Amino acid sequence: MRIGIDLTPLQGGSRMRGIGYTLINVINNLDDTYKKNNEFVFFLEETGKYDPLELLKLEGVNYQTFTVPTFKRIPDAPSKLRILTKVINNIRGAQYKWIGSQRFKGIPKLDVFFQGDPGAGMPTRRQVKRSVLIIYDLIPYVMESEYLWSYSTCRQRGLSRKASFKRAFKRWAFKTQANIYCKRASRLIAISKWTKDDYHHILGTDTKKIDVVLLGVNDVESKGKDTTPGPFTQEVKTDWGYLPKPVKVGDKPFLLFVGGADPRRRLVDLIAAYNTLRSKGYDLQLVFAGDSMQNIDTVANHEVQQYLKHSGYLDDILLLGFITDEQRDWLFANALAYVFPTVYEGFGLPILEAMKQSCPVITYMNTSITDVAGDAVLKAKNSDDIFSQVKLLLDDTHHKERNRLIKAGHEQANKFNWKRTSDQMFKIITQDN
Repeated sequence: MRIGIDLTPLQGGSRMRGIGYTLINVINNLDDTYKKNNEFVFFLEETGKYDPLELLKLEGVNYQTFTVPTFKRIPDAPSKLRILTKVINNIRGAQYKWIGSQRFKGIPKLDVFFQGDPGAGMPTRRQVKRSVLIIYDLIPYVMESEYLWSYSTCRQRGLSRKASFKRAFKRWAFKTQANIYCKRASRLIAISKWTKDDYHHILGTDTKKIDVVLLGVNDVESKGKDTTPGPFTQEVKTDWGYLPKPVKVGDKPFLLFVGGADPRRRLVDLIAAYNTLRSKGYDLQLVFAGDSMQNIDTVANHEVQQYLKHSGYLDDILLLGFITDEQRDWLFANALAYVFPTVYEGFGLPILEAMKQSCPVITYMNTSITDVAGDAVLKAKNSDDIFSQVKLLLDDTHHKERNRLIKAGHEQANKFNWKRTSDQMFKIITQDN
């Protein structure tokens, strides 16, 4: 069988996010049977920033590459005609990604096309008869007040009619694009039952078309407290801008958050709980890591920025920015707890990663988190709950609760692995109908 796989999500920002991480692990855990019996065509973008092949384990894989064109906008016309070029670019962009005919022009003959990023486009049925798409979540649409505002929400928040129309159009476009890709795909792979139900209830997608395949976690042993990670740095504001400065992590207990500052992650609750803990005399650090966590001004959430700036304990709040896998594992293994105050997730992979590294988890229980976390976490609903659960761990002088959580976490995380995920996905990809 000749299988086409779009690797363009690994050439940009998605390579370090859940979509890219999933695609990498699904391919890297490919069973030898699928390697022997199939030929692969990897799709790359001609002006991609990174080489995705460097991230993949391709020993024994029979593959070739196919280059898809990069969408190039027509330069803006003079001010009086600028609206015309915008309209033309929007139409060309729709042809390129929504319709797919331009992006996948000249596509080689394939038995099946596999797309791991719903936003990267799908070939038409004329171009490829059978295609499989992974679907993750509809968070921007579901959490309307936080992401894609409706027209009425825009007007209530004081936007002009013109600005409100633009935002409402983006909301409509998101849903329409998702509908197009779901109808075009022969099979859909949902990463959780919650995602499957969302697509059915919101888009009307036929549940018979959707298979649920849970994500995995790398099967590695906990790094423990004896390993030494590379040096941690934090950007500090100076007269010459932000400059990196070495920081010490772990001299005192610390709470950890790794991820993005999306509005659905209630990081303000975590910061508020931390401030309360410090005011009650508990001496500990709060550590943030992630691409946008380089310094306060790069945190992609204005409310979180304000909470950080007004904290009286800012000297002990560390923003480490991008970290290596080794540094992440060390942080998990040495943290007092990984705190994940999220109100909506398509899956919740960081919870399993923390569990694998023997790190107790405090999380909000909702959406897919209930299935991923099970009973192996400390549950919270707000900042007061986070405060109470952290206090429980700090006051646990004999580590009974910590040890219970570590044991339960290992048992829960062992239910998920990437080898099983890859096998289940490729069984769907390679089936005949």
